[in-house]
Amino acid sequence: MRFISSALAVFAFALSANAITSECQGISASVTVCNNHIKAMTNELPTIIKLLTSFTGADGVDGGLKIYNVVDPVQKLMETARKECCMDFGVITVEDAQSVVDTVRPVISQIVTALDITSQKKGDFDQLVIATEIAQDIIKRFYSGTKAMATCISDAGSTHQPGFIPIIDDYVSQINNAFINAKKVYGF
Repeated sequence: MRFISSALAVFAFALSANAITSECQGISASVTVCNNHIKAMTNELPTIIKLLTSFTGADGVDGGLKIYNVVDPVQKLMETARKECCMDFGVITVEDAQSVVDTVRPVISQIVTALDITSQKKGDFDQLVIATEIAQDIIKRFYSGTKAMATCISDAGSTHQPGFIPIIDDYVSQINNAFINAKKVYGF
């Protein structure tokens, strides 16, 4: 699993105003679209973290489904972001690469936090089989979206801006460790 941006996605933001502003700053229109998708996902992750944090076994199936119903659109945003961010950008400038790294930074800690909380809440999820299945599905969906997104962004970075590879590798390491732990806790 290469770089994370996964957990990234959204509905396309108004491209025109953002593209004009970004191009003045040296950021391409295609990278701006990608960044907007990533920011949209970043905006949704705190809701998931809040729901995971407050979840208890007493919340039962309804509580688990509430989390699932928030995660589902975010996973779809990740898929949209992957498609938008993994298109052919052409040459990626230093400004483009720095812009993506800056946009992705908050996503890393949010995804790690969501996975850590999901691991810590295993006892609560285990009180109902379906709740445990929901938690496992959340982990699997984050993993799938993150892996696909990470691969294309890492490939683009290594081709055009290899100086950013240490930052990307650090992000990948943080995410990988959180996934390894969560998968071990849930036994898959």
